[in-house]
Amino acid sequence: MKKKLTIRDLRQAQKDGRQLTEVYANLAAELAKIQQMRVEAFKALQAEVTGGVFPEPQRLLNLAEREFEAFVKGIE
Repeated sequence: MKKKLTIRDLRQAQKDGRQLTEVYANLAAELAKIQQMRVEAFKALQAEVTGGVFPEPQRLLNLAEREFEAFVKGIE
């Protein structure tokens, strides 16, 4: 029968740099990849915005100032 692990065992193993359980997936590495993809996507968006490529004219709404103000009041 395997020994049950206590919090004390886990803390001591952490201090010693030991691992007491099996690792089935390295999610930290996957999350780091996803974060890098986010950074790259935002850089690409920023480049398109500052370069005038985005937004394209067909994606813009031409609202009268009065309509815009009424919209803003409606969401406040």
